[in-house]
Amino acid sequence: SAASDVYKRQGVGDSDGITVTVTLKDANNNPVPNTEVTLSITGSSNYINGSTEGNGPTSIGSTNAAGVAVGVIKSTKAEAMYRSAAGGGIALDDTETVTYTPGEATRLTVTGITDPVTAGVASDVVVTAYDEFNNVAAGYTGTIIFTSSDGQAVLPSTGLTFVGSDNGTKTF
Repeated sequence: SAASDVYKRQGVGDSDGITVTVTLKDANNNPVPNTEVTLSITGSSNYINGSTEGNGPTSIGSTNAAGVAVGVIKSTKAEAMYRSAAGGGIALDDTETVTYTPGEATRLTVTGITDPVTAGVASDVVVTAYDEFNNVAAGYTGTIIFTSSDGQAVLPSTGLTFVGSDNGTKTF
């Protein structure tokens, strides 16, 4: 029997993952039941059906009476990845590129402050927003306020706002 079809993904690249439905049919378009299906993914920080981190091939189980097997892929890395499947050891014709985007910002980092700081010399700082998986949170549009324990430090008097075109990193 020949594997012939992979239906497109459902859902979005979020914490629930992306559902991949694979349907196996023979040359006469009949379902192929009881056949192991595997998924493979390029990239990094990928999980297939809750497996430990890896790219596969990982079994998502055997097809049911209708020739269908369902798997879930997740990633904690914001990147494009190429997804492919095989049924009964035969590579399927349909493949897909899935792009994960960064999550909401959960922390900010500040870099670029000179050490030691020289009195009267300005120092640019770079603030970068990261999501919970250490991806730059490119959609961050929050406002930050600098403070210092040094009473003589000259800091912006108002909050500084990230805009969409900052892509999660801003130099002040």
